[in-house]
Amino acid sequence: RPPAHRRSLHLVDIENLVGAPEAWNSANVQAVLSDYLSAARWRHEDSLVVAANPIVMAHAAFELKGIPHRCLCGTGPDAADHLLLQAVPNDLVARYDRLVVGSGDHAFAPMVLRLKGRMPTLVVRSAGRLSADLYAAADEVVEL
Repeated sequence: RPPAHRRSLHLVDIENLVGAPEAWNSANVQAVLSDYLSAARWRHEDSLVVAANPIVMAHAAFELKGIPHRCLCGTGPDAADHLLLQAVPNDLVARYDRLVVGSGDHAFAPMVLRLKGRMPTLVVRSAGRLSADLYAAADEVVEL
């Protein structure tokens, strides 16, 4: 287990974690968000950024009530990935002590690799969904 952290940035592609469109319902989104927060060791002082398409976000927004977060919504191929990557501050290492990526998508691999040795990184993924490059770049990977 990595040392205790003071503040983490969480980038969550909830659409990726929930899975196929037939799983996009309130019960699944609620379960996945709850599992994510536990697996990621989320704390109230952390920054949580969640992205998805409008259908998934309609379910996720209600499940995040009472949890400080930022929702990003978009459509098109890899829209959530792009929105989350754009949400990363330029001074990431100065502002946060750990990065947590809630996705198995390859789009996050270059950023996670650049942080190697500079900041601990954790990838939280769904079963069967993890890019080999992201796996190799991350300090730690956990499965929901």
